[in-house]
Amino acid sequence: MTGPAFWNTDFGLARSFKLMENMRLSFRGEFYNAFNHANFYNPNANLSSPAFGKITGSGDPRVIELGAPPEF
Repeated sequence: MTGPAFWNTDFGLARSFKLMENMRLSFRGEFYNAFNHANFYNPNANLSSPAFGKITGSGDPRVIELGAPPEF
């Protein structure tokens, strides 16, 4: 039995700004499953199960992490 294809795109962006002579501020953004594509699990392969051949779950949705840590 063959399951559905897995398709995922992750990327991140970062930008750093100089605030003072010895201090910087960095903005970061990280995007997981950026296009929010549904990645379904493999179908149930247990022949004696009433759920045989059914897909009963999917992977994580889009996740976005943002941060702004100072750099000294």
